[in-house]
Formats: sequence, C-alpha cells, structure tokens
Amino acid sequence: MLSLENFLDKDDKRKFDFLRLLEESSELSELNATIQSELSLSNFLFSKTIEELGQDFDRYDLTRYFAIDNDNVRTTLYEAGQATSDLLLAEYLRHSLAFSILMALFEETFHSTQSFADDNFTSYTSVYGRLRQIKQLLQTFDVILDKHHHLVGPEPTIRYLLTRIFAFVLVNDHDMYPEAVQNQANDSMAKLAPLNLQLPQTVAIKLFHFLCIAMTRAQQGHALSGDNPNRQKVMAALQQAYPDAVTVIEQVPSSDLFHQELLAFLYVSDLLPSGQSPMALGKHLSQLNDRFMAAAQATFDLPETAKTQLDAELTRLHFELIYFPLNAYYSFEHFDVTFFKESYIEYFECTRQYLMDEAFLESEGILKFRAYIFYRYLMILISRVHLASVTPPITVCVDFSYGQEYNDFIKKNFALFVNLNVNVQFAYDETTDIVVTNLNAVYDDLDVEKVIWLDPPRAIDWAHLSDRILEIRAAKAQQN
Repeated sequence: MLSLENFLDKDDKRKFDFLRLLEESSELSELNATIQSELSLSNFLFSKTIEELGQDFDRYDLTRYFAIDNDNVRTTLYEAGQATSDLLLAEYLRHSLAFSILMALFEETFHSTQSFADDNFTSYTSVYGRLRQIKQLLQTFDVILDKHHHLVGPEPTIRYLLTRIFAFVLVNDHDMYPEAVQNQANDSMAKLAPLNLQLPQTVAIKLFHFLCIAMTRAQQGHALSGDNPNRQKVMAALQQAYPDAVTVIEQVPSSDLFHQELLAFLYVSDLLPSGQSPMALGKHLSQLNDRFMAAAQATFDLPETAKTQLDAELTRLHFELIYFPLNAYYSFEHFDVTFFKESYIEYFECTRQYLMDEAFLESEGILKFRAYIFYRYLMILISRVHLASVTPPITVCVDFSYGQEYNDFIKKNFALFVNLNVNVQFAYDETTDIVVTNLNAVYDDLDVEKVIWLDPPRAIDWAHLSDRILEIRAAKAQQN
C-alpha cells in the first residue's frame, strides 16, 4: 500500500493534515484547541496554516470548493460538496519537488543531484533530501535506483507504483508522455472496442496511464519477465477462460507477456463476461479461497447458495493479490469503516479476525496489502452473502395513533432509512425487539425498547431508530 502523503514536504503535509482533520470532523467543524493538540501546532503555526490554506485555495483555483472560517474558539470548513481534500493533495503533489524528481526518474533524465538542482533552480540539499526519501519509499516495494538513477526492481511492481501515482496526480493530463506514446495508447484502447467494455471513468484513466507507462518502460528497454513458471501457468489458465478477449487483446501491438498483463487488468477490474468467470486458476488460489471460506463458515452459517459466488470473487481477489496487485497499492488508511462495523458486524469481525494472522499474510507476501484486503473481503461478503441469511432479524413493532395507512407508510420507508435485516410487525408480541410509536406511555409497562417519534418523523428520528437497532443487533451478535 502506497500513501502518497509521504511524498509531501513538511509544510504541505501540515496544511493537508489540517484540511483533512476538518473534513473528517463532525459537521466539518472542530475546536481550535483540539486541532492544535491533534496536529501539535503552536498558536503561530495554527494561524499560519489557516492563512496559507486560504492562499493555496486561491493559487489552485479551489475557492469554489473550499473555504475556512475561524473564530477564537472553533474552525469550520465550508465545502460545496464538489471535491474532497484529495484534490488539494493532488495539487500539492503535482507542484512538489518529490514529484518532479519522480518524473525525471521515470523519464530517465535524472543524471545527478547537482545537475537536477541546477536545472530546477533549487538547492543541492533539498534535492538530496527528497531523493533520499523517495529511495526509502521505493525500497519498501523492492525497487531501487541503480548508478544511472534508473528504476530497477520487479518490472510489474514499478509499473503498478507509477500507475498509482500518475493516475491520481495527473488524472486526464497526459502531456508528460510523448505524443507518440499517447497515440499508441489511444490506438490500443481503440483495439479493445470489440470487447464492448463499459469502462468507468476511473478505470479508463487508470488504464490509459498503465498503457503509457508500460509502453515507455518497454521503449527504455525494461521488459517483463516470463521466468516465473507458476505465474505463467495461472496466466495460461486465465487466457483459456476468456478466449474471445484474448483474440481481441492480441491485436494490441505488444509482447505476449504484456497481453497477459492487459487481460489481467480487465479481469481484476471485473470487465470481462461474468458467465466465463473461471472457478479455479490453480491450486494455490483455490487453497486461499477455501481457507477464507472456512473462516467465514466458522463465524456464521454460510449459505450454500452463496459459496459459488464467493468462490468466483475470491478467485479474482486472490489472483489480484498474488499476480496483479495494481489496485492493492491504493491507500485505504483514511477509509472510515465505522458504518460497516455497525451495519455488518458479523462480516466486519470475521474479516478482522482472519487478517490478524500476520505470519500467514507475510508468508503469502501480501501483508503490505492488509488494509486493501480487509476492504475487499468486506465488500465481497456484503455483496455476495445476504445479511438476512447469516443474522437473525430485528423485529420492530410500528404502532402509531393515525391508523393502519400511516403504519404502512412508515413500514414502506424502512428500506430507505434503515439498511439492516429488519422485520416489521404492527402488533407487539414476545418476538418484538423495539417499538416505534408516537404514544408516550402506552408501552411503559412492557419490557421492550421503544422509540417515540414526532409526526411525521424527522431525519433525526430515523437516525435515533437506526442507532437503537444497531445497539440491539450488536448485543445479539455478542450473545451468539
């Protein structure tokens, strides 16, 4: 997993952390004292950071998205809902010394620290420090710089890392690539047209950068290796599963090994026909599938109907992690899992417990991807295993004084506001977990949870009900 914030210099990191803290705060507002404590800011740095953020919003034309207001007590972020702090992060990276150095390393135009400093009107010390930091970051992925300052290491890893960085920072700006490379990438994407791919914009951006980087690296003499016989076996099995796609991909002018990479890109992006999805891509992946499904089965009753779908998706994920971990280099440290922990506690705990086995993850070479794996396992369980099949429902009694039509109206709105396994009834019995009503004293003598609403219910009323249902569900999960 690659955190792009590590490429920022100290000042930009301070400003970005400030904006991110406000963005993640309740109601986009935080006490000044809390901000200073969290970010270790003196009074001077606190005021300076707010001032500099305002200047950066102007400099990068972000005032239509963000504004910060501060009084003596609180600092508040105003946002238009059209951008997140990642937009500022991309701007900081694009204009950073570290990114300029990385670009030169990619283009193989970085000849020496002194010459780069002279050409970019900066100091030797600054370039030396940033280059040293980049080396340290790359070494965590087994990538180094040789004596010519060329990127050396596992060629797929180099391409994945560069794709991760360039697709985020540059998005649709392709000017860094020579025109011939851009034309070749566009031609390659056009040759994929017979596959009728429905490319989401995010995937299209990533694919274009992936193609341009691969073509540039190939022109520089950095070829993919076919020395791993296990990988070649799995790739051959993937090609056998999608013969039509292989026929189209082979029209792209490139090596057979890159054709395999392109097929793998489409497969892990779930862009190939689902009806042809391979159920097995070798013994190793099958063993990984079985191991996870056994852990899931031990945590909750896994329905037989879900196992086939799970196996297909787990095959895709485990293939990705072992043979094509492009997406695994994306950072998930700011991914808020609170909603999933509350709403899907069975899946959350199953996945969390499974990934606590660091020795196993290390033996598979995927420990560095643990945050990504957690997210993917969680999404696979949520999308492929219906919650109703693994957890008992929460029974809600709806009883308002306005008659059955009003009770029916409330029931119909449950699906819009409560994303949980809920059964709705209109008469209290021993199975009732909670009563929703506008009657203050009617249920006082019964041993049952109750929520009293206004008429009609406000958004906050639905929120209170969801909170109470989550508490009841968590208590039931502990009992089980």
